[in-house]
Amino acid sequence: MVSMLICTQTITDNERFATIAKQCVPFNSKEEWKIGCCNNLTDLNRMLSTMERVDLLCIDVSQENFLIETKHIRKEYPGLVILIIVSQKQSPMTYLNPSIMAASLLMKPINESIIREVLNEVFEYIRRRDMEKDYFIIENKVEKVRIEFNDILLF
Repeated sequence: MVSMLICTQTITDNERFATIAKQCVPFNSKEEWKIGCCNNLTDLNRMLSTMERVDLLCIDVSQENFLIETKHIRKEYPGLVILIIVSQKQSPMTYLNPSIMAASLLMKPINESIIREVLNEVFEYIRRRDMEKDYFIIENKVEKVRIEFNDILLF
């Protein structure tokens, strides 16, 4: 299972991203994708701590304190693929730096074709990256869970 977390300013934006992501997933992966949505820092941190694994974070850093929180998330989850959403008013110096290291960028206003194009590129990147890694796969009736061999401490 591959997990994606979407955190934008509004529930409508979250739903729009999730709908497009669900349309893009079948073309890029045979695995099941779990998509979570939130629109505030409290929910974001709760979801990050409760989800087993998050592969992709789409986050709107134009919101107050979200840029700082994204830097903390990058530090805590160095392998996480981050797609940032920015406003045209923000200086690139604030978000294009190693403390965030975003895999991709969307600038507001965003139309659906651009979201689809960027998500397809990000999903393809994740698929290629995951093919290069060795995983131990646990399969049950509900899902497949991939655990990177480097993350296993003891068998």
